[in-house]
Amino acid sequence: MSEVDKYLSILIAFHGRPDPSRVRFAPPATARQLAGYRAAFGEDLPPGLAEVYAVIGGGPLLDNEFLGIEQIIAARRSWAGIPAGPDDTDDRHEPATTRDPGAVPVTHRRPGWVQFTTDSGGNGFAVDLAPEPGGTLGQVINVGADGGFRAVVAASVADFFARVARLIRSGQARISDSGQVEIGAGDPLPTALRRQNRDHGQVRSPNRSAPVPVESRPTSGRIDLPDDLVPLLTGSPHLNVFGPTRPWVPPEGWLEETRARLMAVAAREGLTDLPARAARLRPGTSMAVEEVKWLAQGALGASTSVSGSLWRLGDLLVADHLQAPLSPTTDPEVTWQTQVMPATPGRLFADSDSPERRDRILRYYRDCLGVLVEAPPFADRGQALAALYARIADDPALREQHRTGSRRQLAARWRSDLLSDAERAALPDYAGPADYLSWALTGLRASHQRLVDAVGTEAGDFDELVAAMLLKLGKPVPAVIATTGLGPDGYHAICRAFDRLRSRFDYGAWANGVFPWLDRAIIAGEAETARIWVGLEWSCATALNGWPGPHKDVTSGLFFCLRYLRSLRALGQPRPAVVNPLVSALGDAPGTAQPAPPRPAGPDGAPNERAEQAAVGRLDGMVGLSPVKQRVARLSAEARIEALRRESGLPPARNRRHLVFAGNPGTGKTTIATIIGQIYAGYGVLTSGHLVEVARAELLNGAKVTAAVLNARGGILMINVGRAIQESPASREAVATLTRMVEEHREDLVVIIAGHPRNVAEFLSSEAGLAARFPNTFNFVDFTDDELVRLFALEAGASGFTPADGVLDRVRSLVTRMPRAAGFDNAWVVRNLVDESASHQAMRISRSATPTVEQLTELRVEDITAPASIVLAPARSGDPLVELDALIGLRDVKAQVRLLVAEARAESLRTRAGLAVGGGSRHLVFVGNPGTAKTTVARMIARIYADLGLLGSGHLVEVTRTDLIGPYIGQTGPRVHAAFERALGGVLFIDEAYSLSMSDSPKDFGHEAIATLLKLMEDHRDDLVVIAAGYDREMRRFLESNSGLASRFPKILEFPDYDLDELVQIFTVLADDAGYQLADNVRDRVRAALARLSRGPSFGNGRTVRNLLEATIATQATRIIELTDAPAEVVRRLLAEDLPTEFGDQDTPPAIGQYL
Repeated sequence: MSEVDKYLSILIAFHGRPDPSRVRFAPPATARQLAGYRAAFGEDLPPGLAEVYAVIGGGPLLDNEFLGIEQIIAARRSWAGIPAGPDDTDDRHEPATTRDPGAVPVTHRRPGWVQFTTDSGGNGFAVDLAPEPGGTLGQVINVGADGGFRAVVAASVADFFARVARLIRSGQARISDSGQVEIGAGDPLPTALRRQNRDHGQVRSPNRSAPVPVESRPTSGRIDLPDDLVPLLTGSPHLNVFGPTRPWVPPEGWLEETRARLMAVAAREGLTDLPARAARLRPGTSMAVEEVKWLAQGALGASTSVSGSLWRLGDLLVADHLQAPLSPTTDPEVTWQTQVMPATPGRLFADSDSPERRDRILRYYRDCLGVLVEAPPFADRGQALAALYARIADDPALREQHRTGSRRQLAARWRSDLLSDAERAALPDYAGPADYLSWALTGLRASHQRLVDAVGTEAGDFDELVAAMLLKLGKPVPAVIATTGLGPDGYHAICRAFDRLRSRFDYGAWANGVFPWLDRAIIAGEAETARIWVGLEWSCATALNGWPGPHKDVTSGLFFCLRYLRSLRALGQPRPAVVNPLVSALGDAPGTAQPAPPRPAGPDGAPNERAEQAAVGRLDGMVGLSPVKQRVARLSAEARIEALRRESGLPPARNRRHLVFAGNPGTGKTTIATIIGQIYAGYGVLTSGHLVEVARAELLNGAKVTAAVLNARGGILMINVGRAIQESPASREAVATLTRMVEEHREDLVVIIAGHPRNVAEFLSSEAGLAARFPNTFNFVDFTDDELVRLFALEAGASGFTPADGVLDRVRSLVTRMPRAAGFDNAWVVRNLVDESASHQAMRISRSATPTVEQLTELRVEDITAPASIVLAPARSGDPLVELDALIGLRDVKAQVRLLVAEARAESLRTRAGLAVGGGSRHLVFVGNPGTAKTTVARMIARIYADLGLLGSGHLVEVTRTDLIGPYIGQTGPRVHAAFERALGGVLFIDEAYSLSMSDSPKDFGHEAIATLLKLMEDHRDDLVVIAAGYDREMRRFLESNSGLASRFPKILEFPDYDLDELVQIFTVLADDAGYQLADNVRDRVRAALARLSRGPSFGNGRTVRNLLEATIATQATRIIELTDAPAEVVRRLLAEDLPTEFGDQDTPPAIGQYL
């Protein structure tokens, strides 16, 4: 049971104490509910909340109510349309204050907050997905207008429920005789949780937890950095805008593709007549091209300092029009400062424009921004600008004003009331110098305070910082600061600091104090905050220098970005630690207190044989894995003999110990790697035998690989390769570095490449000579059904549960239905099954006021439930071919399916006879109108192929365009991969597949989805069938749109519309299945009603019949409710008068049924 499960069990038991029968916790969220959230916001539920909703779907939470998924969606949607700001109060509420300045803002609502509880008065708690610079993504905050303060109450959702559980266990939360929840001395829940910060230590960010003590060993002389900052260490492609924007590594080809798309917009007819003004651009270049540069730079920030290969991004996007050639830099210490003044409403606007030209200009800005915002660095400012231009285009009055107004009139409108509060926060420079100065100062104060908390005040407090900047600029303290987010108190504090420093201020001495202060921040783990600080300090300096006008470049001093970058590279670059030989010499001297280094075993196997025996004992206790155990026993024997050879002064017999572990997840690879490390340490082959496990995706470049190798020296480095990542110079550098270092460290390191066999093979073939360094492969096969059941029993026992009679049989019935294809999670599936079952058991026993020990430990059959994340094949009851024959109509379809079955059986016979098999494609196309049983037949084909042994499970996964295509670059491929992985061992049914190829726009990712689809169909032709379905004409165009599609889908099954007799027969079958009896004249009335319907391409066939039956049942309901004590035969009987008098195809969502 996970920690969150334990906390929820405490909560459930607490609310069940007074009267278990009255407590109502909603069942866990369904896959459909989670998909609804994903569809609403384009992202999954925050991970911590997802773990909670896997246990309960709503219910009481002390004096709050835990919201259901639909309520969360409604709340977040309502907030998304409300501008958030510190002044969004009404007459009923006082403005809130913040107890965590810099981490959570002074506001009542924000679109990035996901509220998950309510006290029925609009207050509650939310997961913060848009924290301030000093906050942490995923922190839990209190929300609402009451309470008077905003604060971080927990570092994460798990921490929040841990604090709730602590309140319950400590007795501070109790239920009164009246049934009300009381907390402490009548405190509201936010106050009680907040108090725990004092009682149990402050809320800590997940990435700032206390270090875990480890065995001391020589490591890299390097400061560990967040992954986001690693690209800054090298000249690899990236864009770093100092400040709140995260560093970004662009996908390969992004610059060239984006440049081409923007230049296509700039070359549109009617936009090329105005000449560019920039001297860098070639003569003849249009203003539309030049505006691309300023639009891109401005979308990054008003006053920015940038580093990385894309440092001059605006110029790089118009590089084809520059007088002098320009390409991305490889110098990691190059920085570029840009001041962009907002030219509202845009530089392309001229007073002489016609209304038609203004329409083209508005489309130009909207389309250019639409291209830019696909890249994360442009997201905040670019999306705000794009939304602004979209609002202008959609609002008739605004559009007309922008079609006919002068530039002066439009600029005044933009500065006055056009921007919403959210747009002003994202584009403060567009609102004017005062708003921009407020934005810069408040952000700098938050980041400065966080660094002060971490490393002290060597660089002065915030007031002294601003005063020092003003003294360097030779400026007085602007009175406007009193009107910014700092307020009058902040203004007066800066004035006092200014007066203190003025007489003795030495800029050189002050700056020399800032440099080591930033170094200490990097060492203390605040490198990202320091990066934000140097960016905001520069923005503040330019804003103060330009006041009362717009921001203005500072030509001397107050620029710390380059020094930060050099310190980051000096401290973050990995290098071997140089250790004086005296350390070892003195460590061996008599009388030292240092522990002796590990010794090799003696000739009799002592003294470390005990550790080896313990490792072997652990190996023997593992379920299954017989071939792997034999290989490990052989390694153990080799290690012992090697220790004896070393003791005798002989050279080692072998030193290439690197391994490949090939197999699905959850097959014991990590455990076996740990055991091998213990064996090798026991015999002195490795000094420590510790295990360092990393994912291939973490090894972003050579620096990351070097750090991982140095961290694993003396032990085992296990690299989980996963799917192939997009190749780039950085990824090639990473693989080359690994190839070199596994050879250099073969004496003191074992490297294990682990993953699915196909992924491992792709990885080892990515670099010449890499495969040769890994001569030994261990194959980890999936666990059998019996072994999975044994694992369940062991896992349940380890969690303190005792399975009741019938439980293991129930587990067996579930595991036999789990698809065994590439990616099957084996033991992880069993652990999830135990956790899900424990959750259901907690719900069951929570109804008891005081559960006994037996009740707490017993797992019953009704508790055993597979989580929604586990795909189960349909239970195999009955012959699918018989069920196919029982379907109404579809004569030709049935014949073609039987032909497919005959081909499959003949292929099996040919294989057994030793004949060559052609290996033809089994993928299919289903064409026909809606409601012609395409999905039903697809399910039957999945079961038929599973019965023939051609598919592992026979389940069906149904997807549409929405499931396969992502909204941004780089998201479509992973979605297609994920759909294939869910369907492996069964059938992937793509409904309306033609929609993937309907758009010719270069911004549409349907073509990428098709390309990925074709590759995966070929890669998985032996363990997956793809069925593409849709209308006849559209599907044939789809097959013609790509030359590879027709060859991958060699067979087309045509599903005709049902004739009138078949439709009447379907009505009869559906009514009978639902338990109804038809009066004698009902069928004639059904025939008449269906005969009146139009048979166009949208005719619903079986779906229309179901709609007619449901309308008939609804009419019958209005008739029988007037009867008193109606007998069952009357309730079950449908009369002709129950059929609706008017009926047509209704646009209602399809229900699940045989003829849909």
